[in-house]
Amino acid sequence: MRTATRLFHRKRNFNPMQYETRFLIALLLTTAVETAVIVTAALSIPFIRTEKPPLPYLIGAGIVPSALTLPYFWLVLPAYMKGYLPRIITGECGIFLIETVLILLLTRLPLRYCALLSFLANGASILAGRIIF
Repeated sequence: MRTATRLFHRKRNFNPMQYETRFLIALLLTTAVETAVIVTAALSIPFIRTEKPPLPYLIGAGIVPSALTLPYFWLVLPAYMKGYLPRIITGECGIFLIETVLILLLTRLPLRYCALLSFLANGASILAGRIIF
């Protein structure tokens, strides 16, 4: 983890603990936002609502993908990709695909609905992260 921290931030006065603290805040924020978006969207978008996805599955579809993908995005990817913009584009595209599959496995909704939920959840999470950080 220290290697990723050093590669990601090369500032003189950077305190590595700040990075870990920001990661934990990002994890909590991402999980809360994505879970809220997935549950709200699945229960309010008519063509998804007709599939009758169980609420516990939707909650799991918000928590599990975020918990599995965000650590790689924050702690592993910076060690392999130097530029900020390429890392964001590559990371978010990869996260979208992985989270779509995880939502599919957790909810058993059709793939196109899972992709929509993943897109909405990730978009809201990115927006929330830009506002907070």
